Amino acid sequence: MDAQVIQVEIPFKTAFSHASARRKVSSAVVVRLRDADGLCGYGEGCPREYVTGETMASAVTWLKARIGPWSQTVSNLDDLRRLCQRHEADINLNPSAFCAFELAMIDLMARRAGLGIEAFLGLSKLSRPLEVTAVSGSDNPLIFQLQSWRFKAAGMRSAKLKVGANQRRNVKRVKHLAKFARVRLDGNNLWTDASEAVAALKPLQANTWAVEEPIKARDFAGMGRIHNDTGLKVILDESLLNRYDLAAFLAVKPDPQAYIVNVRISKMGGLLRSLDLVRHLRELGFGLVLGSQVGETSCLTRAALALAPEMFPLLGFEGGYGRHLLVHDAFSPSLTFDSQAKLHLDHIPPQANGLGITPTKALAFSDGNQPR
Repeated sequence: MDAQVIQVEIPFKTAFSHASARRKVSSAVVVRLRDADGLCGYGEGCPREYVTGETMASAVTWLKARIGPWSQTVSNLDDLRRLCQRHEADINLNPSAFCAFELAMIDLMARRAGLGIEAFLGLSKLSRPLEVTAVSGSDNPLIFQLQSWRFKAAGMRSAKLKVGANQRRNVKRVKHLAKFARVRLDGNNLWTDASEAVAALKPLQANTWAVEEPIKARDFAGMGRIHNDTGLKVILDESLLNRYDLAAFLAVKPDPQAYIVNVRISKMGGLLRSLDLVRHLRELGFGLVLGSQVGETSCLTRAALALAPEMFPLLGFEGGYGRHLLVHDAFSPSLTFDSQAKLHLDHIPPQANGLGITPTKALAFSDGNQPR
């Protein structure tokens, strides 16, 4: 088995900003596994230090030390699940890196079996397009106005606003988005504590219904205060990466009806771990949003399309931005939403095996792409 890991950097069409970061370039780690017959499987992870503590350098180093021996020990799904369990503590510290390996392994095994990823995993195939959420960063006013005009023209009915320290700007933007969409906020852990967050949210709550990560990650008691004082539902993102985070959250005895979890495959350590957590969250009564790492390519988007039917009814879908946001994609077909803000699975040929995607010239493997 030939195992390669590379770092990919793709420029954004415009810089993307929020309270935790400002970036002009999206970075991802991509794994390619190729067997003796020349079949290839591909996987992607998006390490974000402010989400999982990973950096691109740490993810690449971690993968290079493991994918060789690990790829030799996995020949089926049971092997992969056992590997996940055996190395759970290590994966919890490096979830985005492991996601790249896991997706590549699942893609390769499905291709070997002559099955699409849904059939291989025993999942229902997406039967209708996903409605994409309008996501606005804390950018300059001109960019915000241009983006919101495009969102409105596409008929987007759901919007997520990343708020910043400028409260007057926050109020103005919420009112603007609320004219055509149901608005939720993303604090990206902006406010110091619950009291500061409540004071900032009071002027915004009339036109919003939820706030994501308003204060320090895993300050569950503080998030409970925010819900009680504002009536807004609280969305957990950086605060909930795995089953241990969920256990810590449940220990404060919250009302699940007041909370929503933003599920992102990369931050949760791959598709299998995301599936297990989603099924548990649904049993507990949590609302679910299917999120994405800003700037992810069509590899992670394709994985999200396999996960989506397990999450219905979705309260939001934040993926499918692809080439709307990136100068180019790393995979083909490029999975992006259409002029009506819908993302379709029909970009993938029905007979396609695995993830059904192939690398573009943006991926520079040492021996060329040579996909099969």
